[in-house]
Amino acid sequence: MPNHTAAAQDLVNADNNSPPRENVYIEKDPDYFYELVYIRVENTLFRIPRQYLVSESEAFRSMFTLPQPDGTVEGMTEEHALVLHGINTTEFKDFLRVLTARLWKGNKLRYAPSSWIPVLKLATMWQFDAIAKTALAYLRLEDATTRAMLARQYNIRGWLTKALWELSHRGYSLQHHEYVALGFDFAIQVVHLNERRWRNWPDRPAEWDEWIEEVKHIFGEDFAAWLTEDRKFNTS
Repeated sequence: MPNHTAAAQDLVNADNNSPPRENVYIEKDPDYFYELVYIRVENTLFRIPRQYLVSESEAFRSMFTLPQPDGTVEGMTEEHALVLHGINTTEFKDFLRVLTARLWKGNKLRYAPSSWIPVLKLATMWQFDAIAKTALAYLRLEDATTRAMLARQYNIRGWLTKALWELSHRGYSLQHHEYVALGFDFAIQVVHLNERRWRNWPDRPAEWDEWIEEVKHIFGEDFAAWLTEDRKFNTS
C-alpha cells in the first residue's frame, strides 16, 4: 500500500529546501487564476469567474470597467455587486449552465437548461454569439408557433416562412397560449390564412404561388415579398 505519511513528509522537505518566499516571484497563471465577480439577479447573489463572462462578451467587458460616481467598479465585492435588470434568476441560471458547459465540456451539457429561449435571449442581449448559435440549433426543433414567435422577435431568417406554412396547413386552429406567443393581431391573421388554405385546397397542400397570394391578401404585399426572400434562407 502507498505510504501517504512518507509522501507528505517529502512534500514538507521539498518546501523546506525551497528558496525563502520573499525572494521568490510568484506569477499568476493567465488561464487558471480566476478573478471572481459578484452578480445579483433579483434577490439572488452569484459569484462567478470574471473570465467566463468577459472572454466572449464586449457587453460584460464594458460593465466591469465602468467606474461608478464613488470610484468603485461594480461586481468586485458583495456590497457592490453588479445588478442585472430585466431578467430573472431562472433565466440567468439556464444561461450559466450553457456557458460553463461550453467552457468545460465542449458543448456537452450535463445539465440542460429548462428552456433554450432565455438562453437565446441573454446570449443575444450580451453578444455571446457562439451561445446564441447553440441555442438556435436546439430551438429550430421547436413547434411552429415557437419558431414563428422567435423569428419575429430576433429576426431569424429562414424560420418564419416555414413556420407560417406549417401553421396554415395544420388541421386545427390556434390555442390560447399561441395567441399569447404570437400576439393577438398576428395570430388572427394566421387563423385567417389557415381557414383560407383549407377552404381553397382541402384535399392537398397549397402550391407556393397559390399560398403566397393568400399571404398577400391577408398580410399585405410587403410582408409577402419579405417571406419570398426569407424562404431563400430556409435550409431545413
